[in-house]
Amino acid sequence: MLPAFLTHCQPASFLIWLGGAMLVLSIPSFVSAEDGARTPQPVGSARELVEGLDLEEPMRKAILTVLRQNPDEREWSGRAGSILFAITAQPLPRGRFRSMALPTLLKMTTAATVSQLIQTKSLLSRYESEGLCEANTLRKALTRSAPRLNVLGSVKMLTHLAARKGEFSVALVYASESDIIGSLLEKHRLSIVKAAYRDTMHVQARRLMEGKQWQDALGLWRHLHERKLVSPPLYLDAARCFLALDRQDEAIEIVDEAISTFEEGESWAFFEQAGEIALDLNPDKAQAVAERAFSLALAKYRSHGHPLAPSAKPK
Repeated sequence: MLPAFLTHCQPASFLIWLGGAMLVLSIPSFVSAEDGARTPQPVGSARELVEGLDLEEPMRKAILTVLRQNPDEREWSGRAGSILFAITAQPLPRGRFRSMALPTLLKMTTAATVSQLIQTKSLLSRYESEGLCEANTLRKALTRSAPRLNVLGSVKMLTHLAARKGEFSVALVYASESDIIGSLLEKHRLSIVKAAYRDTMHVQARRLMEGKQWQDALGLWRHLHERKLVSPPLYLDAARCFLALDRQDEAIEIVDEAISTFEEGESWAFFEQAGEIALDLNPDKAQAVAERAFSLALAKYRSHGHPLAPSAKPK
């Protein structure tokens, strides 16, 4: 069993209790100022490691999906059936000391990835019952929104491996979820955690939209919608995804639902955007939805003391 006490202070800065000794681990970057610029694509090195391993197909698919959906990260975690995994890609130093430092850097990357795995387990143990079950999103949401995360945990029957891939030290660790113990030592307001989870996943969905991965983005929308973790921009982005896929009936249903859901509280700008999306749709229902949206936009615009109407008007 590998016991660990983890304190999250800064991104990628940890205190870990390993085998009776305290390891102070601080690895925001392995590249010093004199070493030059970092390689910008750690996800490619992580993918190379995974694709070269003899993993069971469900595990391989789960890891590659997390990497594809989060291409700008350096740390990833997730679940494949009953297995939790974590993977980290840290940039290597340049220059003559690289080969000498590599064994130590691989060990440090592995230690950081183990702590990430325990952290993921602790967060799932606390929040999965609330529907916040997407491991990578949950961990990112908490590490970015909470000032401090204190985690106590351990793991046994751990599989771990690390290798140099390109300009990165990459480590993958995984274990059965039942073999990982993780406890979050402080409480965070559930409303704040849910909002951070929603916003983190929305950022992820927008990255997928930028890559025209409309179906993947809609998968994240459905995940949030089922948990009632929605926002006006999320509704509009979902409608844009349906529109890009030429699924106009579903697009107009989403716009109509958005208008009804946020009719009381939103600003005129939201209703103007909803109306503009509806104008791009062909069904007869779209015209009625557009007119309703622009009527609400006009009413709210005037209620704030503006004498003129918003610029967009129904055709």
